[in-house]
Amino acid sequence: MRSICRKLKALLLVGIIASAAVGGCGPANEDVMLWKVRIYRGGTGLCVETADADTLERLVRGLLETADNGLWEAVTPERIQEIKRRDSCVEVVYRQPRETTVALDGKVITFDRVLIPLDGLYVYDGGAVAVFWGNGSYEGFPLLNSAGVSALTKALSRLESFKP
Repeated sequence: MRSICRKLKALLLVGIIASAAVGGCGPANEDVMLWKVRIYRGGTGLCVETADADTLERLVRGLLETADNGLWEAVTPERIQEIKRRDSCVEVVYRQPRETTVALDGKVITFDRVLIPLDGLYVYDGGAVAVFWGNGSYEGFPLLNSAGVSALTKALSRLESFKP
């Protein structure tokens, strides 16, 4: 009986350690991660492992900062859910709001989430992509980054957590 209890405790400990090694999508890691990264494909959100999450976070934040155009379409919660359900996309959600300056107009924006589609309606000819952002929820008008799709696709092709 004691050996069974020890084995169960060891198994539980291994499970806790393994969940802490994932990029912040589970409750075991919520207190230490500064952001969570998910990749949506076919309506399913996949948590990205820590090393890959760091790479994607820098890339996504960079695409927000270097956006070079705007998209004049109001964002609704339903639209964001539709993108996550229908398209492939990358989402970064921060624990605390952040500020950055957008190259397009030099404005400082406050955000705690960024969503970038990888295919579908918001990926345009020539590789431009919509960059949805918000603070508390997605709001306002998305930005456009003319180099977004190629940069993300290249980075994702190298990430272990994105391989099928």
